[in-house]
Amino acid sequence: MTLDEYRTRRAERKRGDIIRAARLLFASEGVEGASMAEIAKEAAVSTATLYRHFEDKEQLFSAVVDELVAAVLPDEAPPEAPPREALTEISLRYGQLLSDPEIRGLVRAVVSARGSAARFRTRLGRRGKSIFARAFSDAIRRLRRDGALDPDIDVDRARSELQGMIEHYTLVRGLLFDERPSKKKLRDQVEGCVETWFARWGKR
Repeated sequence: MTLDEYRTRRAERKRGDIIRAARLLFASEGVEGASMAEIAKEAAVSTATLYRHFEDKEQLFSAVVDELVAAVLPDEAPPEAPPREALTEISLRYGQLLSDPEIRGLVRAVVSARGSAARFRTRLGRRGKSIFARAFSDAIRRLRRDGALDPDIDVDRARSELQGMIEHYTLVRGLLFDERPSKKKLRDQVEGCVETWFARWGKR
């Protein structure tokens, strides 16, 4: 291993340590309560090292959300995969993400944020949903090309409705009733959402 390779791997490891520390502290103390100094201490790095990787808390928060989404977002479905199965799989992954205790912790942490800290709430919603939105939209367009959906379907509206249905059965109910469904129950709920969605948007 060359010196440059060693430095790159060490930097990547420290960045990962920082993100993991931020996930823990954001969820437990809130985005306002978790200071950059505390995050650096939890990650066992200096504040200077932290700021070399992330210029501010908002950028670090975005990296936390990106990592959580990337952990469950499937790779692009292969061309031979049936479009409906691809949409169901993406829906299930989205449900898994929203059922994750860390995501719920982040949501709780930002729900009460006020003033300038409220921007984290907006960032969590926009960033987390937008990454998945592309995958949902691609699957819906494939279904439209295959003739399963009306050719004039409003992709953004249809996608938003499906995401909203899944959010209701996972994130909203989880926050209100502290529910975390089993894998089977989650799959049943998500598949039910997809069936209901097809009943509304499928080609008649």
